[in-house]
Amino acid sequence: MKNLVLTTRPELSRTRVIIRAYKKKFEILSSNSRTAALWTTYYGFIYLIKYFIRAERLHDFELHLPIVAKMLPIFAAAGRGQYSKALRLYLEQIHVLEIQYGALGKTFKVVGLQSAHSSI
Repeated sequence: MKNLVLTTRPELSRTRVIIRAYKKKFEILSSNSRTAALWTTYYGFIYLIKYFIRAERLHDFELHLPIVAKMLPIFAAAGRGQYSKALRLYLEQIHVLEIQYGALGKTFKVVGLQSAHSSI
C-alpha cells in the first residue's frame, strides 16, 4: 500500500501529502484502540481491492503485480491454500516471463495482457 502511486504529476503531490497524513493518523488510532486497529486493517483491504480493480480495468501490469503480491498473505491467512499456491506460482512465472520469452514477455507487460476482457 505504500508505493502504489506510480505517476509523478504535480497535482498528485497534494494528494500524496493528504494520504501520508491519513496513514499517520491511522497508525496513531490503531495503536490506541483494538477497534480502530480492526477498522484500519479493513480500510487497508478495501484500498487493496480498489487498486486491484483499477489495475485490471486499466490493464496496468506495473500496478497489477505489486497488488497481487500483497494479496498473497491475505489468501493464506483466510485459509485459501489453493489460491495462495496458485498465486505464488503465477508470480514466479510472471517474474521469469521476460527472461524466458524475450520480446513476448515485454509485449505481455507493456500491452497489459494479464487480464481478460469481454464485451457484454
